[in-house]
Amino acid sequence: MKGGENFSRTNLRKEKRAALGVNPFVASLKIRVRAVRSGYVPDDDIMVDQYVDMEMDTYVKLFDKAQLRLIMGGLSTRCLQLWIWMLYEVETGDDYVVVNVKRFMNECSVKCLKTYRAAIAELCRYGYISHVGGHKNTFWLNPECAFKGSRIKAFPQCVVKKQTTE
Repeated sequence: MKGGENFSRTNLRKEKRAALGVNPFVASLKIRVRAVRSGYVPDDDIMVDQYVDMEMDTYVKLFDKAQLRLIMGGLSTRCLQLWIWMLYEVETGDDYVVVNVKRFMNECSVKCLKTYRAAIAELCRYGYISHVGGHKNTFWLNPECAFKGSRIKAFPQCVVKKQTTE
C-alpha cells in the first residue's frame, strides 16, 4: 500500500469518528494506570529513564480472525456465556482455566448440568477449549482465540517475526 492511500484511509476514519460525536461511556471512564520503565532515552549528554503508562486493570485479548468470528456467530447462547465466563476466570498469563461448575451455573442461571456439558462439548468441537487430561473441570484455552496476558511471554517458541523489506 502506498503512503498516500494509507493517509487517505486514516483521514476518512478520523472524519467518520468525528461525525459520530462523543461516546457517552467516556464521560465516566477512569483508566487506572501505573508508570512502567520501558528503557532509556538520551537527554543531552546522559541517558534517562523512559516511562510509559500501563493499564492497571486486567483485560483479555480477543483475536479477530474472520474464521473465528464466523464460528462465534454460530455458537449457542449458553456456549458463548460459558466462554466469556471462562475468560473472566482465567488468571493472567495462564492458558488453562479450572471451572467451578456450581458457581458458573449459579452466576449464569444455568439450571441443568446437561446444559453446561453441552456448552463444554460445543467449545471443544469448535477448538476454543480442550480438556486437560486427568484434571476434572480443567480446560486448555486456545490462545489463537483469546488470551489474558502476553502471548509473546507465555509462548516465546511460537513467535514468528515479520520479515521487513527495504
